[in-house]
Amino acid sequence: PVTDAYNGGTVVDGNKNSIQEMQLVTGAFNAEYGQAMSGIVNIATKSGGNQIHGNFTAYEGAYMTQHNDIFTGLQRLNPLSSETGNYIRWIEGSVNGPLVSNKLFYLLDMRYYYTGGYLFGVRKFNTYDITNSQDVNPNNWIIQQTGDGKTVSMAPFMEGYGQAKVTYKISPSFRISYDFILDNTRGKDYDFNYKYNPDGELSNFKKGYLNTLKITHTLSSTTYYTLGLSYFFRDERRYLDQNSFSLSDLFTRQDPFDQQYVHTALLTQPEGTFYTGGTNMFHGTRSTNTYVAKFDITSQITQNHEIKAGLLYNRYALFLHDINLHMSQADNNRDPILDGNPFLTQPVVIPPLENADNKQYLHKPWQFSAYLQDKMEYSSLIINLGVRFDYFHPDGQILADPSDPNVYLPVRPENQDSVVAPGGTHEQAVAKRMTYWYKNASDKWQFSPRLGVAFPITERGIIHFSYGLFFQIPSFQRLYENPGYKLPVTGGSTNLGIIGNPDLKPEQTTSGELGLQQQLTDDIAIDITGYFRDIRNLAGTLNQIQYVFGGSKVYSEYVNTDFGFVRGLVLSIKKRFSGGVSASLDYTFQIAKGNASDPAASYNLRNSGVQPETQLIPLDWDQRHMVNATVSYTDAAADFGASAVFRYASGTPYTPTGITNVGTLVYNSQNIPSSFDLDLQFYKDFKIGPSTLSVFLRINNALDVLNPVQVFDDT
Repeated sequence: PVTDAYNGGTVVDGNKNSIQEMQLVTGAFNAEYGQAMSGIVNIATKSGGNQIHGNFTAYEGAYMTQHNDIFTGLQRLNPLSSETGNYIRWIEGSVNGPLVSNKLFYLLDMRYYYTGGYLFGVRKFNTYDITNSQDVNPNNWIIQQTGDGKTVSMAPFMEGYGQAKVTYKISPSFRISYDFILDNTRGKDYDFNYKYNPDGELSNFKKGYLNTLKITHTLSSTTYYTLGLSYFFRDERRYLDQNSFSLSDLFTRQDPFDQQYVHTALLTQPEGTFYTGGTNMFHGTRSTNTYVAKFDITSQITQNHEIKAGLLYNRYALFLHDINLHMSQADNNRDPILDGNPFLTQPVVIPPLENADNKQYLHKPWQFSAYLQDKMEYSSLIINLGVRFDYFHPDGQILADPSDPNVYLPVRPENQDSVVAPGGTHEQAVAKRMTYWYKNASDKWQFSPRLGVAFPITERGIIHFSYGLFFQIPSFQRLYENPGYKLPVTGGSTNLGIIGNPDLKPEQTTSGELGLQQQLTDDIAIDITGYFRDIRNLAGTLNQIQYVFGGSKVYSEYVNTDFGFVRGLVLSIKKRFSGGVSASLDYTFQIAKGNASDPAASYNLRNSGVQPETQLIPLDWDQRHMVNATVSYTDAAADFGASAVFRYASGTPYTPTGITNVGTLVYNSQNIPSSFDLDLQFYKDFKIGPSTLSVFLRINNALDVLNPVQVFDDT
């Protein structure tokens, strides 16, 4: 299963037991596809039939490595022991069949999954341990150490998943299906600073459900349409929670504001040292409501022309509330090192909304798309020609006067005075300013043509070409970052940070490819494809400095300053299954360059005292060489099989900072070392009446290779 990070992703996680069909689409897509750029996966779940079918899968696993100087707690392979959390457990059951023969069918699927991950810490310290490191001589430090010394998983993940689907065949030409998916997860994100104080890091809680209603109606032998309606809800919470990772913890949560928080001074330690106490005081809540309506109609109007058209409407409700909890004034005024009490004497305090440590917003953007395409098929030529229209309403506000960003702390005299009658309250003044402080961001739209052509050059060879323009709305995070623009305009800092920009233009990508498919034998074929992508209007902070009134302070905002391009070549050789063996080999050469990989790159440089320059540099994902190879063997007579997957990738760029005799940094001038790994799988089937029992073994990274993911840029 693919588990997403706290900041995004989707709740839907399909599985093989309930999947009927999966389609992978790559290249410059037809007009019916919008936002996607890398690839599209279409998954159709089973609908059930007149016979009952079921599957049950369970496995246990664990992580193990010889590199114990790097990875803690992975010395022994003991998947059946849950004492340290170093185990993987998957239990899943699926059943489908009829409710009413030939008319009404069902699918049920449930899954439980747990993994302790491969990143472990040691509980040397408890959150309430006190360290006195105020003396300039480390030999005089006082370090309280009361931990039990147990190995603790720092990035566990647990999931409970359920799916129910009902399909009603009203007639041979009319079908309705309803699908409901429920997903609850709990996990942690690894924070290296808490390696020896693991109870001080945050837990992540996610719950979501998806409702989908789909109607398929065949109007004639040449025409049919589909109508889909869906509602998707996602709730994410992130806060301190010291419960164990038992199954019941998926559905029960402690009060996030009633944890064993300790004084924040316990997190104040010298640079380069681990936390020997303390708790993370962050509390975050995010929720997403997504409403989708989609209509497609397809008609084979002549023998040579298939016309397809469609409409898509997406509406979102995005809520965010991130809080850095404060201590009471009484706790702020005391020193836990001096009085020996690490715990808070008063409840934690939620800062007021005008404080930058209390970020909150609710936005309801929406987008509308329409497309029309014609697939023209002739004896020696296939053409896909279409156009797509995209429209986006960002539902956001930008500053009417960028020189005075903080509505709660205005710096212009005319905004400080005479907004309310003498004796008026601060709240009244803020409400008055709100009426003129912002202006609405504008809507965005684009027409995107798409063209795809394929024609044979030999009996077994085909040339294919595609070209298209794509419209991608910016990340919602870039649109709504730093809600309320509560910059510290009255503090001592001169560089105040970055604000989001709801008025960002959509990213515009021009994509194309040219390729040759050639069948060499009855079961071996090659595909050579060259591709390009030119990306404009990327969000960035280059040359976008806003001066606060008075001229002594500046801040940055995201604007459409960045750009990039990708060029690549893919060579693919595939052997279809024959003689018990199937295999594939894919090699990709790619160049990805632009002026910045991170939208905040220019701001970060200015903040460190370096003046940014426009340079064409390798982007962070500029991976020049990638190789993927697979081989599978099946002995049908013995009901036995094995497969292997090999992956190789050259290193991605990084910027070395330890360069001598160089006046300026050379960005992304060196590469991380390359990486490779080998995965193996074996299985043996046993026929038991009408059922099959399959016993399998999977080994990921079978060679126990150390693959670097980051280097220290100064060494």
